[in-house]
Amino acid sequence: LLLIPVLFSLVIVRYRTTADRDQVTARGLLSSETVRWDDIDGLRFGRRSWALARRRDGREISLPAVTFATLPLLTAASGGRVPNPYE
Repeated sequence: LLLIPVLFSLVIVRYRTTADRDQVTARGLLSSETVRWDDIDGLRFGRRSWALARRRDGREISLPAVTFATLPLLTAASGGRVPNPYE
């Protein structure tokens, strides 16, 4: 029973998306993937609340904690490569 809060804390600390002008890194519970913005064809939102980045090779990667409401932050971090839907 004491392991549940520890595991939940691990999930909160681990799941994240970091982005800068050159690349975006999606971190999951056991893995992470870094993709250059030039390799991303677009973003979409499916049934889950997190965004999915569609790569040029057709694969999709989940971007943890990126929601429609946080797209302006991703726009700023990417140097404008992701359009701001609120403008």
